[in-house]
Amino acid sequence: MTAGITQIETTIGRTTNDGPSITRIYHVAQHTVRVRIARDFYPTQSHALAEVLTPQLTWTVLCEQPPQHFFDQTALNGPKAATTEELLLNLADELANRAARILRAPTE
Repeated sequence: MTAGITQIETTIGRTTNDGPSITRIYHVAQHTVRVRIARDFYPTQSHALAEVLTPQLTWTVLCEQPPQHFFDQTALNGPKAATTEELLLNLADELANRAARILRAPTE
């Protein structure tokens, strides 16, 4: 995690098809950033994105990771399933770092 980014909260749940669903909130300088990741049965049902909270208290997407970039590295069943949650949490941190660069937040 880059300096200047503070992780506030992590919620781990399940999608309607019992896939992992992660929401992580960060403070990035004066901004609040939310990262949402869901890994479902098919890439079209999966997503990974970082959003910033606007002054109007709405969320605006800053960046995304296409499912094709994480879908095959994660599994819902079998021997790889145990590492799926850890890989998705690391992806959340990567998206938060990308959001910080987009927001031009100081890193020190």
